[in-house]
Amino acid sequence: MTVASVEMISKGQITIPKAIRDKNGYIDGTKFHIVEIGQGYFLSPIADDDAPRAIDAAFDRMSTRLKSQGVSLESMMAELRKIRESHE
Repeated sequence: MTVASVEMISKGQITIPKAIRDKNGYIDGTKFHIVEIGQGYFLSPIADDDAPRAIDAAFDRMSTRLKSQGVSLESMMAELRKIRESHE
């Protein structure tokens, strides 16, 4: 799992780190869905105009990938807590 820290600048803009953009082929004009999940957000590139189906597919891919890497929800939450604590 890739973790990166970003800073919001004027007009609410954030920059997706170059390594992530390069790895995933994101170019200027790539559009994303942003979904609020509890105290965080899920960002997914828009694959087509059917937002609910694209988001469901993205969550399915994320779940499959995490399970294949042996990552549980509990371990992911623990890692996120450590990251938050290190920034306090």
